[in-house]
Amino acid sequence: MAHHKEQSNVGEKMRWMLLLRIVLGIGMSSESPNDWPMFMHDPEHTGTASCAAPDTAFILWEYDTGVPVAASPVVVGDKVFLAAHGEMIALQIDTGSVIWSKEVPVMGSTPAVSGDTIVVGTLSGFAALNSETGELLWERLIWEPYCYPYGEYFISSPVIVGNRVYVGTGTNQMPVMPTAEDERLRQPLKYVICMDIESGEKLWRTYVNGYAFSSPAFSDNVLYMSAATCYAINPDDGELYWTHNFDYPLGGSPVIVDDSIIIAVRSHYEDSKVLRIEKTTILWSRDFEGDVSSATPVSQGKVVVITIKGDLYVLDFETGDILWSKNLGGEYLIKLGFINTHPCSPSIADGKIYVGTVNGLFSCLDLETGETMWQYQ
Repeated sequence: MAHHKEQSNVGEKMRWMLLLRIVLGIGMSSESPNDWPMFMHDPEHTGTASCAAPDTAFILWEYDTGVPVAASPVVVGDKVFLAAHGEMIALQIDTGSVIWSKEVPVMGSTPAVSGDTIVVGTLSGFAALNSETGELLWERLIWEPYCYPYGEYFISSPVIVGNRVYVGTGTNQMPVMPTAEDERLRQPLKYVICMDIESGEKLWRTYVNGYAFSSPAFSDNVLYMSAATCYAINPDDGELYWTHNFDYPLGGSPVIVDDSIIIAVRSHYEDSKVLRIEKTTILWSRDFEGDVSSATPVSQGKVVVITIKGDLYVLDFETGDILWSKNLGGEYLIKLGFINTHPCSPSIADGKIYVGTVNGLFSCLDLETGETMWQYQ
């Protein structure tokens, strides 16, 4: 399939090439590739792989999508799955050759893979494809076509647990025809939705306060969602266990470790806090200068945080104390006006942090010491 060149800022183009390298570098192994089947690796969003990871900046191959990519790739078996702008692509992990491609109106949703099924958010709902062939299995609209201007809604990266798909969805726009009796349906719609993976049937949906663009997290039979409020939800029926309200929108997707939630709170998109909470109790809170909109992976008792300014921090999971920090650059792009470009969510493997920043720099750092092991640009 021909790839159509589109205009995008420099940060976007470089960022998505870096995201592809992050997963390839961690998951590449000809004998037993480590799967990375969904956003942030697993339903808890730990962002940590258990396999060996590269010690050098040697690039085995690159694949140019030709269009912006606003989602992380995922790796299952010998395939890399990539949601490019308007197209789902399956690549061979050893060579980067195209196995199949399918025109699907995807944009910013990282796909999730379970068995032979891929589920991905689209500009108007969801689609499921066969992972071996790319065949479209089902497609579901979330918004009625007449309700909102096309493209004025968003779908988060799905999480698959068993035969259920969980996702956040919403819109910033008011309905074109606000005639519903339910007052909430006359407001911008924001929901957590559960669907059956085989059929795409909607099993339940729960209204949330705030823009539900983060990916839900799942742990110990509880579904967690962050919007302007943090929600703990019964995954069977969508009923709420508890909520914790914040003054400002939450940033990256929640990360679950044991009974704790690591979550970022954004203050007017300028400064942020990263918190560790257990239910409605805040165990610690750490302030940061600059927006934190990426997920915060956790490994070996350490929390990894990247700000929009390219400042990388490693915190102690128990106390929230800063163990070390390092600036990786990228702030100059913000000053030039690239305000919608954010660093990718860091990944962890083999005691190393892998992260791409908006200045096109891909870095590998030692998780324990912060030593820069290698960089690629």
